[in-house]
Amino acid sequence: MQVSEQDRREGIASELADIFYRQQAIIRCNELLGFNASKNSDMNFQAMSEEDEKTLRMIESVINSHGVRVEPKIAAVAMADMVLETLADDAVTPLEQLGLYTLLKQNQMLCSHLVHKSAQVSPADIKLAIGPFEGIYATFTKQVGQLVVMTETFGVEWITGDKPASGIAGRVRDAFATVAGAVMSKVAKPTEDMNVMTVLTVEHRKVDALFKEIEGASDLAKAQDLFKQLKADLTAHSIAEEDVVYNAFKRFDDSKDAMEDAQKEHEELREILDDATYLLADEEQFYEKVEELKDLVKHHVDEEEGKIFDLIKRHSTEDQQVAYSKAFLDAKREIQLNLGTDTAIASVQPTSSQQPGFDSGVSI
Repeated sequence: MQVSEQDRREGIASELADIFYRQQAIIRCNELLGFNASKNSDMNFQAMSEEDEKTLRMIESVINSHGVRVEPKIAAVAMADMVLETLADDAVTPLEQLGLYTLLKQNQMLCSHLVHKSAQVSPADIKLAIGPFEGIYATFTKQVGQLVVMTETFGVEWITGDKPASGIAGRVRDAFATVAGAVMSKVAKPTEDMNVMTVLTVEHRKVDALFKEIEGASDLAKAQDLFKQLKADLTAHSIAEEDVVYNAFKRFDDSKDAMEDAQKEHEELREILDDATYLLADEEQFYEKVEELKDLVKHHVDEEEGKIFDLIKRHSTEDQQVAYSKAFLDAKREIQLNLGTDTAIASVQPTSSQQPGFDSGVSI
C-alpha cells in the first residue's frame, strides 16, 4: 500500500488528535467517577487521575513535537462524548459506569499502541517526536489491568455482596503490568517538565533528522513533503523562541547582542525557507537551497547550544528555565494552529500573541 509522506504524517496526527480528545474526556470522567472511590477502598482513582493529567501533558507535548495538528475524527468524538453523557446519567449504575470508563481506557491503550508501532516504521524525525508514546502506552496498559481488577472486585461484590475469589495467575499478571507501566511512566517525561534548553535541543535534533531524510529521499515528491514539515517546524520553533526566549534575555547587557544576532539568523533562515518553497519544482535549485539552509541552521544551532544556553543558565533559575519551556510550547502551539505546511510564508510572523514584547509570564 502506497502512502505519501504527507499522508503518513497527517494520519499519525489524526490518531494523536483522537487520543488527545479522549484523554480530555477521561479527565472529565475522573471527576464524575470520583464519588465511587469513597464507597469501595479498592477503587482508588486518585493516583490514576494524577497519572491522567500527566499523560494529557505528554500527549500535547508529542503533538507539539510532531508538528502537524488536525481535528479529531467524528467517531472518536462521538464515542468520548457518549461515555461522558452516559456517566452523567443518574440512572446508570456505578458498575455500568466503570465498564464504560474501562472501555475508553482500552481504546486509548490500543490507539496508543498503534501510534507507537507506526512511529517505529516511520522516518527518524517522527520516531523522535513520537518516542514518549512507549511510556504512554505502558501507562494505559497498566491502568487497564488495574481497572480489570477493580471491575472484578467491585462488580462481584455489587452483584453478590461477597468479595471475589483471588486467582494467583491473574494477580501475577496484574503485578507485572503495574510494574512495567510504573517504570515506563517514570522514564517518559512531558516536555513541559523539561527546562527550556532541553526542549530546544530535542527540537534541534528533530530538524537534523529531517535534513537527513530530505537528502536521502527516494524521489523529489517525498523530499518536498519532508521539506513542508521542516518549514512548519522551523517557522513555529523560531518565532516562538524569539517571542519567549530572545525577548526575555535581551534585557541583560551581556546577552542583548547575542539574542539580536540569533534573531537575525532566524529571519534569514525563514527567508531561505520561502525561497526553497518557490523552487520546489526545480529539483537542482531546490536541493541547493536546502543545503544552504542546512549550513545556516547548523551554524545557528552550534551558537545557540553554546553561547545562548550559557547566557540562559547565567540569568535564570532552574524553575524559571522550566517555566520558559512551558511558555515556549504554549507560544509554539498557537503558531502551529495558525500555520499550515503548504501555504505558510515563513518570513511573515503571525499577528496574534507573536508580537514584540510578548509576555511569557516568567519573572526574571
